[in-house]
Amino acid sequence: MFDRENWVGMVLLAVCVVAGGVLLHAIATGSVISFEGPPWLSPILLLLYVGGLVIAWRRMPGTRL
Repeated sequence: MFDRENWVGMVLLAVCVVAGGVLLHAIATGSVISFEGPPWLSPILLLLYVGGLVIAWRRMPGTRL
């Protein structure tokens, strides 16, 4: 279960657990969640996401969109 190839799945599972906990806390307390981070963070995350998609598509030739 904890092979070297499964680390991405474990990281995604941990992110989902944290996000679910935060959302359940917001629902239970009736608070509103707002992220007030640095303005440069959004374009950086977008570039990382799109770059990851491009790399994944290039590594698997012959697949269709």
